[in-house]
Amino acid sequence: MKTLKINFAAIFAVVIGLVTMSFQANRSVQDYEWYEVGTDGSTIVSNNPLPGGEPNEPECNAENSETLCAIEILLDPEEDFPQTVAEAMANHQTRGETKRDE
Repeated sequence: MKTLKINFAAIFAVVIGLVTMSFQANRSVQDYEWYEVGTDGSTIVSNNPLPGGEPNEPECNAENSETLCAIEILLDPEEDFPQTVAEAMANHQTRGETKRDE
């Protein structure tokens, strides 16, 4: 009976370790997110991603050609959240932009 308790404890410890590692791995895997850019075209408005992905509205979409209104960023967890588009491009990976026509 004592051997059964020791084996159960060892198996339980391994399972807990694997589950913990799984959660940590999932937490470090990130994806690109869209963030709103202010009307000045350079300030990132919020560190909360836009809901619904890429903006595709008349006032903010990939077909417009004027001022930047949203940027797609893959955040580097080692860096602070960027306050400007220039910071995002310098310290993180960016790949998409949408613009507004004035």
